Amino acid sequence: MDSTTTDAVAARDLAALAAAVREALQVRYEHPVVVVQPEHERVAVLAGKPLELVREALDPADAARVTELDPGDLPWFAVPVEGLQLWRQHGRVGETGELVTELESGDPPLQMVVLEQGWRLVRLLDGAQGWLSPDAPALDPLAAAASASTSPDLDDLRDTAKVDPLAFVAAALEYEGVEYVWGGTTARGVDCSGIVQRAAWRSAGCWLPRHSRALLRAGARVKPSAIEAGELAAGDVLVLQREKSTYAAEEQAQLEAQAAREQATGAVPSHGPAIHPMHVAIAISPTEALHASRDAMCVVREPIATLRERYRVLGVRRLGPAPTELDQHDPKDSPA
Repeated sequence: MDSTTTDAVAARDLAALAAAVREALQVRYEHPVVVVQPEHERVAVLAGKPLELVREALDPADAARVTELDPGDLPWFAVPVEGLQLWRQHGRVGETGELVTELESGDPPLQMVVLEQGWRLVRLLDGAQGWLSPDAPALDPLAAAASASTSPDLDDLRDTAKVDPLAFVAAALEYEGVEYVWGGTTARGVDCSGIVQRAAWRSAGCWLPRHSRALLRAGARVKPSAIEAGELAAGDVLVLQREKSTYAAEEQAQLEAQAAREQATGAVPSHGPAIHPMHVAIAISPTEALHASRDAMCVVREPIATLRERYRVLGVRRLGPAPTELDQHDPKDSPA
């Protein structure tokens, strides 16, 4: 048997394996993601339940040729002009659901992970995931949008060095007074990490992680002692954790603020856990921060000292160009 014939047999064998994998997944998923990797003579599927289903359905020899799919290999789709809302749980939206985040036209592309009962599970550039309801707009492949590429420039989109801290603060301040909405990222309602992500994107085209704890990996580390020393810079991001001793007071403040908002607007502006331990704020001066306050149910300025009465500082991150050797030089070391 010559090499051409051998290759053809291998290709047919791999195609048969892919068909068996797809059949095993279609028991649960309408549109399973199955990627054939001929260079490795393997088939890749998503980790977790999909991979478990396949390995249970196939014989051991075939199951050994099924591997975990690298999320980076999933196809990319453009955000439609109507924008998107991502929900925490399959089948639950609006009053009964929990909003994960919102996307606007022009935001970085997303990947579709799986289709289940008309619901699409999608993955964002920063790794956050959520469900699109069956009523959500259709997604167009990235290549079909105004781009010749089928995948985004991830390094450029995640580059915090291109953020100008003052422009970042100016973009964040546009949300001052906007009502607090869990999962929100728009002028209709926003949460704490939503302001950070949206301000960096609008001011510099930098897409930061959506969740507060993940922001501990964004930009450069600033020692928390900079707070006491008065050395915070405008644009520094404070990642905070709620002190448990303040939970009862927070719940009471939320109830009062939400009751006042309902009386004024007739609407319930927030859905999400009553108490969430993680929080994030943006320093607008060495002593003052801007944040979406669930206590006040809107975006407010607040003294950092007051914030620290309710939260402990997990970390401070600085966006923008890395400091040069000249920036790091202590002027006290300069000759007179």
